[in-house]
Amino acid sequence: MNAILDTVKIVKPGEDRFYPTTASISIFRETLEDLYRDSLVVYLRDQNRKLTEDNNELLEETKQLAEMVQRLTRKLADLKRRYKLYDDEEEQDFRKKVERGRHLYLDELKRVSREKQLPLIRYYRLLRSMTQGELAEKVGEQQPHISRWESGEVIPNLENLSRLAGALGVTLDQLLGRED
Repeated sequence: MNAILDTVKIVKPGEDRFYPTTASISIFRETLEDLYRDSLVVYLRDQNRKLTEDNNELLEETKQLAEMVQRLTRKLADLKRRYKLYDDEEEQDFRKKVERGRHLYLDELKRVSREKQLPLIRYYRLLRSMTQGELAEKVGEQQPHISRWESGEVIPNLENLSRLAGALGVTLDQLLGRED
């Protein structure tokens, strides 16, 4: 601003030099301030108009997104309801079949065991849904030993009987058939 003021000079009659006056400087300063203020106001109004337009566009997009979210939420709830009903019915049917099959299996296992067609080691192993390999691992023996014990080919010693009873979750008396 000082550079501009330095170039504004008032010419005195009969002289070749320019001299600024306080009044001319004051008028010039006011004019510049008015121009600056007016241009700033115009700029701010323009920016405000642009921001208002942007804000209105964003509000419209937000409304559209909110409507879309509501539609999707309703669709999701409907799909969950449909899937849940179907899933529950199917799962209940499956569980009933499994339970019915389990009871039939246990009843047949008990019947065979009572008729002494099935050794107790095998009975309790099958009752726990274990393979010979899994039982052998729990007892710390090899699978062929379990097979021989179940078939009655070999009788396990007291230490092995104790480990068998522990692995099968029964007492020695139950494993030996002394109690049910």
